[in-house]
Amino acid sequence: MLPFKRFAEEKEVFESIFSQWSKESEEYSSFDLLENGKGNKIPFPRKLPTFELSTELEGIQDFQTMYTKLSEDFTTRESLYQSQYQKFEQYRNSINENIRSNENLKLDTIWWSKALYSPSLNQSYREFEGKIALIVMVSDLLSLMENAPPASISYLIFETVADLPNIDIEEKFSLEKIWEFYSKNKDSVPKETIRQLTIGYKDNWSLKDFVSYAFSDDSFDTDTAISKLSISKDTEISLPKLAQAIFREQSAENQVET
Repeated sequence: MLPFKRFAEEKEVFESIFSQWSKESEEYSSFDLLENGKGNKIPFPRKLPTFELSTELEGIQDFQTMYTKLSEDFTTRESLYQSQYQKFEQYRNSINENIRSNENLKLDTIWWSKALYSPSLNQSYREFEGKIALIVMVSDLLSLMENAPPASISYLIFETVADLPNIDIEEKFSLEKIWEFYSKNKDSVPKETIRQLTIGYKDNWSLKDFVSYAFSDDSFDTDTAISKLSISKDTEISLPKLAQAIFREQSAENQVET
């Protein structure tokens, strides 16, 4: 049984006990209660879930002392109950907030995918060349993420990039072509968009690092840049797959940093 439920049940039982004893105390004196033929035991309801009289309480022969001890015990339990209840409320509020956040994220990403419109640049993604569009799309989608994105979001960007005009999901590009395109067209993407893609390791690059360095560093030639990748130099990749890989890698890095 959960702690807050147990304390809630005990609270109800104790309130019933105190109400009963209050009525009895109006009819009998403390002496009468002790001499009522019940073996010098104060009348006490036996059906108490998860509560048993301690040896200390059983030895008490005065009604008022007994009542005080039980009141103190109840106060302690009441405090514990309130503490547990507050934790439960915080947990419930957190769940509700996550539900609202996920619902908002769902609506925002669906709108983003259907509109094919960049809220950061106030332009349609259709106006950009495919390789430029996917960078802007990754940046915009990342800006919608407050927490770790669901796995489905990376599939959404794949489908959204694939919906752009002149994008063939079967067409694959070599690493050489990708590097040369981005290094030659670095001025085609706003700097604030590129800043969404952080540069990771100096070696063992991911595809996200590969693209980031192409935009930001002129010191690498094509062969050197490709040699730093953690994947085969002969790798070829479609633009939807490239967008998906960059989004996943940057999302993971963002979570590590937070």
